[in-house]
Amino acid sequence: MVGQISMTYAEKVCFLSYAGSITLITTYGTQYDGYYLAFTLPTIVFLLCPIVLFLGRNMYHRSPPQGSVLAKAIKLWGYAARGKWTLNPVNLYKNLKGDDFWEGAKPSNIPDSQRPKWMTFDDKWVEEVRRGFKACSVFMWYPIYCTSHRSKSESVAKAWNRAPIQPDNQ
Repeated sequence: MVGQISMTYAEKVCFLSYAGSITLITTYGTQYDGYYLAFTLPTIVFLLCPIVLFLGRNMYHRSPPQGSVLAKAIKLWGYAARGKWTLNPVNLYKNLKGDDFWEGAKPSNIPDSQRPKWMTFDDKWVEEVRRGFKACSVFMWYPIYCTSHRSKSESVAKAWNRAPIQPDNQ
């Protein structure tokens, strides 16, 4: 389980690094080789995605749509966070990241008379939601990535403005 999560995270970092390098490749291509190369290369990479999805279609687990579970997941998180709010940010972080955070929201720990009507799932589903929220914590780094990506793009654009642009007909 832990190995799978770390492997997924490593793959995500690898593909983000690859995608970030496309900016540099297209800038270099635009500056020295022309617009056609600079915009054809990312287009080719983008058009390979449906081919990869088609070739790997038998390796993916497919299930019929069952409606959105987002509303139930958010209600479940709110139910689990009930009573854990505090104005102290350190205590709030400890309360929301504690090992017992999701235990109070499992249907097996709630008597039938106190269980909300929307709670029509089992403990396994609560564990899946917990894993989903944990996986989405990777996106907390997104603002830092955007900040560094923007500064990288701005520095490339400044360097690009120093050199003459070649015409497309060469």
